[in-house]
Amino acid sequence: MSAQLNVDSLSSIFDNLQIKSPSKRLQIKQESEKPLLVQKNPKILSDLLGALNSQEHATWATTDFTNKVGRLTKLEKHTIEYRRIKMLFDNSMRKPYSVCKIKRVENPYLFVQYNLKKLKKQCSERQLFHGTTESSIKAICRENFNWRLAGTSVGHRFGRGVSFSPESNYSSYYPRNYFLPRRIMFVADVLIKSTCIGDPSMTIPIESCDTSVKPDGKVVVKYEDNDFYPKYVIYYK
Repeated sequence: MSAQLNVDSLSSIFDNLQIKSPSKRLQIKQESEKPLLVQKNPKILSDLLGALNSQEHATWATTDFTNKVGRLTKLEKHTIEYRRIKMLFDNSMRKPYSVCKIKRVENPYLFVQYNLKKLKKQCSERQLFHGTTESSIKAICRENFNWRLAGTSVGHRFGRGVSFSPESNYSSYYPRNYFLPRRIMFVADVLIKSTCIGDPSMTIPIESCDTSVKPDGKVVVKYEDNDFYPKYVIYYK
């Protein structure tokens, strides 16, 4: 970040920041539901400060957490960060695709919401892939992945949420337009507490689960706001 945050500045952010409540079975299509105000909790504030002031985010250009601002920062190929994400892509890619460039998503508003959810759920976190089109980059970086749009492009065989995969090779099948001169794939941080096997009719996982999966684990479907953060955009061909 351009300047380190402290408890007072973060506390003032909470005065303006609202976090959407988790989706419920009867609220899947109720877009008008009002979000819940975040309650100030000293421990959460302290833990969140640790994430926001970490070395990983020290170079971000903005600390405006109250507006949905954001930007894409191109990673230099010689950096450890670039090599780590490229290796993540290459290790599970079985096609002759090569990475052209990688950009880091810097959206403080979404980042705060994701980290609050992470602190609340106290669950595991994974880095997963999500294939999409270049025209979708701006919307995802600004508003996050939208589980309400499930199935509008390529279907929902394992649940009507946002689909991710631990394999870049699997995500390269989406979108199914193999003639694009340049292809796009997101790397996202994803929270997973408990899973069940998904099916095409599933609009929310069974009770006690927050995630549905393909039996072989190659598809992970999420249904709640802020359970994921779009962290990197990989351009490849």
